[in-house]
Amino acid sequence: MNEPIVFKRSGSLAFLGMVRNVLPSVIAVAMLLGLARAFGVEMSSEFLMMGIVVAVIAPIVIQMPPMPSEQLIASRWPTVAGLLIRWVALLAILLAVGYAAKVSANFSRLVVLIWAVTTPAVLVVLTVALDEFIRRFMFDPANARSAVFAGYNEASVALDERLHSHPELG
Repeated sequence: MNEPIVFKRSGSLAFLGMVRNVLPSVIAVAMLLGLARAFGVEMSSEFLMMGIVVAVIAPIVIQMPPMPSEQLIASRWPTVAGLLIRWVALLAILLAVGYAAKVSANFSRLVVLIWAVTTPAVLVVLTVALDEFIRRFMFDPANARSAVFAGYNEASVALDERLHSHPELG
């Protein structure tokens, strides 16, 4: 069955979706370069290359799944767990690339370790906050739509029950 909800202001919603997909890679690169600067590590070509690799790989690996209406009313734990799993996958790819290129010894282990540990915490907080903002934006009364059922069958009864149990959906 297709999604039963249509939202107004779809341009704003598309922009928020784009921000949701770009945010992890921007945060990851900003944290890496910010920590390197904070610890006084010289911005060598290896660190800049790592930032570029993170910027290229992160949107692919850490890309957030789309937010269907079911995910908006569900617990945040699947989102957090999925983000952490994708972060570990990104670190594994970076480690493999660094090992294959024989440049892993050229990085400050302290900076990389602190980056690997603190960035997921920042990503989780910002992603959950952005998801909540998107949820409130989508369920704004200005976005309210009315539903008309054409016919009476199991699907229409189930949809009616779902809409009544979650008034924010329609």
